[in-house]
Amino acid sequence: MELSWGKPIIKIGKLGANGATPTTWIDIPTPVENSTKLTPTKGTKFEAKVEGGANEAVKYAANTYTLEFEIRAGKGRAKPVEDIDGVIAGEYAVKLQPEDPTVEGIIIDRSTMSEEETFDTENGKKWKYTFDVLKPKTGNQVKHEVVNFSGAGSLKVVISDDGGAGMWKLSTETDWHKSGVQITTSKGSVTIQYKDVTGKTKPSQTSATIKEGEAVEIAAKYTASA
Repeated sequence: MELSWGKPIIKIGKLGANGATPTTWIDIPTPVENSTKLTPTKGTKFEAKVEGGANEAVKYAANTYTLEFEIRAGKGRAKPVEDIDGVIAGEYAVKLQPEDPTVEGIIIDRSTMSEEETFDTENGKKWKYTFDVLKPKTGNQVKHEVVNFSGAGSLKVVISDDGGAGMWKLSTETDWHKSGVQITTSKGSVTIQYKDVTGKTKPSQTSATIKEGEAVEIAAKYTASA
């Protein structure tokens, strides 16, 4: 029997205006072992009792769900999304593909994302991300389906000489990414934009070709303004 266990591939995407499906997805680094969990909370039980205490009818409210995982905050690894004291703006979709991509994974169309930062001497600093699942436009809150990433590839932009202030995004995106964040998008040519940094000229590498099933890495260097 093939099971949906083992090392997962997780991608998250910020919903667009009016809950539009993401066009790009942030690739999540491999989570800390055994930290990836989907937890249901059973819906409230309602009982219609008659004299004597027996139930004449019973019904339940819908279950609620949370998905969580932890990633280590290693040197050179940026947070996949920015937060303010753990609060993350906007709503996110999540796709989780099990180690065996032919078995059912997890698709969450809509959720609220939050972050907790922890530290211990055995693991160092970790970021714990929790997704509180919200009611989608259609279907179940959590969909158990085979997750297919065909037709897409990944792009990572590594920025240097920016004084820690440089960021990047595709021309089709709204949110900026820090150096080293990797995203998934449809194959083909893309245009890369860079954030203004005082006293610096933005990198000249402004295009890339996304290849299906491959990860492309771009080195982007800020230079001193003349």
